[in-house]
Amino acid sequence: MVGRPALGPTGLGTSAARVRRSGANGSFWPPRFTIPFPLRVDPEVERMRAHGLDWARSRDLVTTDAAAMRLDGARFDRLTAYAYPDARGAGADLPTDWMYWFFLFDDWFDGPLGRDPAAMRELVGVMTDHIYGTADAVTAASPPLLRAFAELHDRSAAGMSPAARGRFAEDLAQYLFTNYIEAFHRVRGGPDDLDTVTHMRRYSIGVLPSLDFGEPALGFEVDAQLLGGDPLDRMRTITADVIACVNEAHSLGKDLAIGETTSAAVVRYLQMMRDWMVASLAWSEETPRYGDHIPPSWTSA
Repeated sequence: MVGRPALGPTGLGTSAARVRRSGANGSFWPPRFTIPFPLRVDPEVERMRAHGLDWARSRDLVTTDAAAMRLDGARFDRLTAYAYPDARGAGADLPTDWMYWFFLFDDWFDGPLGRDPAAMRELVGVMTDHIYGTADAVTAASPPLLRAFAELHDRSAAGMSPAARGRFAEDLAQYLFTNYIEAFHRVRGGPDDLDTVTHMRRYSIGVLPSLDFGEPALGFEVDAQLLGGDPLDRMRTITADVIACVNEAHSLGKDLAIGETTSAAVVRYLQMMRDWMVASLAWSEETPRYGDHIPPSWTSA
């Protein structure tokens, strides 16, 4: 494992140690949020950290020690450990790998790709084709981030029922599409009214597919009919909105710079949503990712 960069407060549960954000647009304090759920932490967090970095290296998502240290510095493993505190072993590895992929993908769109709408549309189209079963949509010749996406999708879907796979496909495709639309709007201009922006962020934040693959990671599945109606559907929306709000507040500087079984499953799903909301807040307050801007090319030296 690469050397660990200086991160300031490093103990788990140190989210109260506030870091003043600074950058080209001056210093600011993100607003203080309060989420009324206890913060829990997966005891495998350090193993998840080592696994995530090894996975990113082995998939050529980072290719130098300097890039790996920048990736490690954001501590995406902590976000995973906060959001899925009951995951163990391979069940913890799946969301860990997804978290590394999500943020690398986000940074990819912050780079030159994000200023090329045609290239973005082609990229999202290839990934969407893979989601819906197009043979050879992603090949050995595809960029590493696309090959890693195909692997993660297939690993996640393998542990789902047909109904859950359909929901996962829809949520993941919506995530990709709204990220494309947001990047397109950054280049060409787009709606800035609060309702439209809130609706877009609800999907582009990636919470809904994260809840989807959280079910096989934690070893349960909620009945599709329950998730499709109130109150769970509305609670999923609220969870996504809360996390998007926290993310928007904390990433501002970076953005400016650049049955019984069924009942048990529902209870665990509710817990996962609580864990995700408090995980987002705790990790956003302690990660250095949203301080000084990190160049989007993680593979550069």
